[in-house]
Amino acid sequence: MRWPTLGPRDRRALRLGAWVVLPALFLLLVVRPYQRALSAAGEELDSQRSLLARELGALRDAPRDAQLVQHGRSALAEERSRLFEAADAVAASAQLGSYVAARAAESGVDVDESETIAVADSAAVAAVDIAATGNVLEIVELLRALENGPKLARAERIVIAPAPGASQNNGTVTLRMTVTGLSQRASHDASTDPQAAPPPGSR
Repeated sequence: MRWPTLGPRDRRALRLGAWVVLPALFLLLVVRPYQRALSAAGEELDSQRSLLARELGALRDAPRDAQLVQHGRSALAEERSRLFEAADAVAASAQLGSYVAARAAESGVDVDESETIAVADSAAVAAVDIAATGNVLEIVELLRALENGPKLARAERIVIAPAPGASQNNGTVTLRMTVTGLSQRASHDASTDPQAAPPPGSR
């Protein structure tokens, strides 16, 4: 079988078609895949650079982070000594009641009633309801003693009223308040739970 002989015009048309088609094929089959590969390589390089920068930053900050952890542990150890040494809230509340009675005696305030109370959904919070009698200065001294004392205790729901039958001159008043504190179990819970609330401050 013989191929037809192309005339000069046909050969020129064929060469012209080749000059048009071959660059398009080269663009489609070579240039564009290369561009896609180059773009993907650039994105991967940027990702690796970002990852390396984060790792270098973490490495740079590691000594500071270790120091912060050490400071946190030291602060927790210091606060732990201010908590009530009891395994549960009931025992801690009993210790808290004794602690409040001791501060009241130092301040000259008479504790008339002291009742431990349960705090819902908590095994680490100690709480007592206090009813006491004293003059205004003695009551203020008691509140300061609780605020600045060696244990973490916080007075809440404070109600002060004139004492029944007291004369207007002696300044005797009654005090009702709830005092809360934490057992050392709270310190353990805080050390194992990063989202746990810190112990209530004395202020």
